Amino acid sequence: EGGLCHLQNAFAYRTTSRFGFISGPAGCNTNQESLLLLEIELKKQVCFEVDTSYVRLDMAGTTPSRVNFVLECQQRCLDQCGCVHFTFNSLTGTCHLADASANAVPNMEYYVAGPPVCSLPMEFSFTIMNLAYDCVADCNTMMYKLELLIRSAVAAQTGFKICIRNIGVVIRPYRATWASAFDNPSKHTFVQVLVWPPNNMTLQQLNATLNKTASLTRKLETAIRMQTCLLVCRRGFCIQVVDVTMPQCIEDITLKGFKKLRRARAP
Repeated sequence: EGGLCHLQNAFAYRTTSRFGFISGPAGCNTNQESLLLLEIELKKQVCFEVDTSYVRLDMAGTTPSRVNFVLECQQRCLDQCGCVHFTFNSLTGTCHLADASANAVPNMEYYVAGPPVCSLPMEFSFTIMNLAYDCVADCNTMMYKLELLIRSAVAAQTGFKICIRNIGVVIRPYRATWASAFDNPSKHTFVQVLVWPPNNMTLQQLNATLNKTASLTRKLETAIRMQTCLLVCRRGFCIQVVDVTMPQCIEDITLKGFKKLRRARAP
């Protein structure tokens, strides 16, 4: 009663031992994730370096500046000729720009560092036939296991050039189309997969493995069928993975949102 509610984005810094404060995520269940939230989290953990700064902090010809958001600091690095790393202090809002001679220093609390440009994510989707979404969603442990199976199968498809932490999964109810109008959509599950390659990996290298959809389908299907706990949610003769789409490079939604916010703030 009389308490204040604070809302933070994914780049807010976590602090402990704050008396009287309780914090948490936007949703506690795996199936509450959205593709947008997933993209933000993946960008943070794959492209950016949390608790890291680059020293010397400020390259020749630049001075520290105050910004409102880490993406604004990254944009300043992109706009500055010779900038290779940015360092953002989330406590003070100070942005530092560094050139190629700077060295990474770990364990720096409240600092986030990164390159001027992040690699772009790739997204594809597929349907798991005869695996009832409502049944899987009723058990958060089962949903988590299904998510981990999918992430592991995708990582294996890339020859583990992409690690599991670079892969995100959103599991949704299946929506019937005109082609399946006589089917029962509650029997099936729809899955979206987001892959964020590391900054040193090209999209061509990633495409070379993920575009083999037949091989990817086999790996996904085998992994899901071998998980015996999912069998209680089977609603047909056998579980099948179908309609695997070709992975496509998608726009960095976080950057698009930041540019929209910056235009709104412009006089």
